[in-house]
Order: sequence, then structure tokens, then C-alpha cells
Amino acid sequence: AAVAAMSNFRNQVNQNIGSMKNVGFEFAINAKAIQTKDLQLTLGYNLTYNKNEITDLIDDDPNYYVATGGISGGTGVNCQAHAVGHPMSSFYVYQQIYDEAGKPIQGAYVDRNGDGTISEKDKYFYKSPNALGPWASTHVSTTRTGTSVSTSVPTSATMCSTTV
Repeated sequence: AAVAAMSNFRNQVNQNIGSMKNVGFEFAINAKAIQTKDLQLTLGYNLTYNKNEITDLIDDDPNYYVATGGISGGTGVNCQAHAVGHPMSSFYVYQQIYDEAGKPIQGAYVDRNGDGTISEKDKYFYKSPNALGPWASTHVSTTRTGTSVSTSVPTSATMCSTTV
């Protein structure tokens, strides 16, 4: 969209460009497994499911997409896109070619449209960057002196957090 003079510090403005459908649920359960005068142990479990799909964009062209997901290495280098019928920020990439051993061949991609050249027209929507059902478990131990140890183990990240 055009940006009115003196209205912004950039040449772009965020705006609503479409519609999206979300479907999901969240379930959580916590229990005090041990509770004495000297120790309290609380255990918890959380499970979520969320699926989204873009249902409408500002352009009715079925091939229209909005590039997003900028990556370092240059201006305008994006590996994700918004498009009708796909999850938001789906990976929009070239399809890698692999050798007989299952290893990727560097710089070799599938000519998906069959025109003999690898171009932007060969990119495809691969997968959603969002986990469908992340879950986490938590453990909190508290002693009579007030010392607390908390551990959370999420599946959507490769780290655990511990607080003492």
C-alpha cells in the first residue's frame, strides 16, 4: 500500500491483506504429587494442537503469494510465503535432488514445471513452520525453606529450562 508522506519511518506499512482459518485446542493438567510439611512436588502436562490455513488474500489470482520469512544473506531473500490454501508462512522453496545414497546434490533442484530451466516458477509450498501439536511437561519442587526447583521440557524447542 502507498504510504502517506510524514506518516511513517519506513516505505512499508503492515496491513490486513487476507483471511485465515484457525482450528485447535489446548489441554493442561497439573497435580500435586507430593505435599508434606517439608516438600511439595507439582507435576504438569500441556498439549496443544493448532492448524491454520489462509482462506483469502487481496488478489484473486490462484498463483498469488506474499513472500515472507526473510533470511540473512541479502535483501529480498525469502524462504516462506503466504498463499490461499496453505498454512501461514509456509516454506516456499526449490525441491532438492538427492543421490542414490540419499545425500542432497548441492545446487541441483527439480524442474517442477518442466520448462528446462530452474526459476522462481519451480518453487513449491513445502511444509508449515509451525508444529501441529507441541506439548510440554513441568516439574516444580518446593522445600520447607522456600527453595524451589522448576524444570520445563518443551517439544517445540531443543532446550530445557531450569530455574533454581
